Amino acid sequence: MEGGPTAGFLFAGLDLPGPMPADVSGGGTDIFINGRELHPLDKEALAKIFGQTIPGRYWLDALGNLGPEGGAALVNLAAAMQAARQQDSVTHGYGSTYGARGTLGGGMYSGRTATGKSVFWYPGM
Repeated sequence: MEGGPTAGFLFAGLDLPGPMPADVSGGGTDIFINGRELHPLDKEALAKIFGQTIPGRYWLDALGNLGPEGGAALVNLAAAMQAARQQDSVTHGYGSTYGARGTLGGGMYSGRTATGKSVFWYPGM
């Protein structure tokens, strides 16, 4: 809805009359995804998933891959959202009971929760 946060998603590749205006959501966040400045509630939602947000211009594809404009994907937003919803305690470190692997120092992390669910996380986007 114009002037508000994200209310849903459309299928990629629709024949629309043109791109949305950058300020269609009200803006004020200095975070642009596919040319649209995020609404403050969208920014807040991303901060809950990643712990922080960084102003800039990003692209998001139909598979949920997110990266800076002109750059490579940093994270899969769909996987990050799923991991955030699980809210299970995640085991960290190599050789843990639940098979956690990866790096938490500014890189990607993958592993399993105590209930065996797979997770993927990119800290500090």
